[in-house]
Amino acid sequence: MSLLFPACYTEPGSPPTYLVLPSAPGEVTGLEPARGTLEGMTSSDYSGQRFGLPRTGPGSMAPVGRRLAALMIDWAIAYGAAYLLVGDRLLKNGQFAALSLLAVIYLVGLAISGATLGMTILGMRVTSDQGGRASLYAIGMRTVLLFLVIPAVVWDADGRGLHDRVARTMIVSTR
Repeated sequence: MSLLFPACYTEPGSPPTYLVLPSAPGEVTGLEPARGTLEGMTSSDYSGQRFGLPRTGPGSMAPVGRRLAALMIDWAIAYGAAYLLVGDRLLKNGQFAALSLLAVIYLVGLAISGATLGMTILGMRVTSDQGGRASLYAIGMRTVLLFLVIPAVVWDADGRGLHDRVARTMIVSTR
């Protein structure tokens, strides 16, 4: 059983269970799914359906390929800026400078506009899975977990990385 993916790891046909359940009707523990459940999802269902998102167009879950392309754009920007700052040393031992700049790009971009430059170019933004803007805490948590790499390559049924699941965020299309 997992707190991060509770409904994904239950016995087939059984309702999702959680480590901590409400003790009284209507009590909220914070461990319930944000909107809907994975219960009843079939292969014909689409990413973001349980959050009430449209299948395609603005507000739909951004496809994985576009998210990876945005990361590559942001990485290229950070690498170029780091090269301007540390010069040829970047090739020898300045990789930390590029990684640090990428983290700053993510923190500042997501805090100000909900998107990095790469996300903006490709028509995406980060939102809370409750709807609306992600909190500064969620942005910080998401960024830290993204740079640990492993959470970013572990996805749930909606195609959200573990870093998004923990931070309660998602990347949606803006066009």
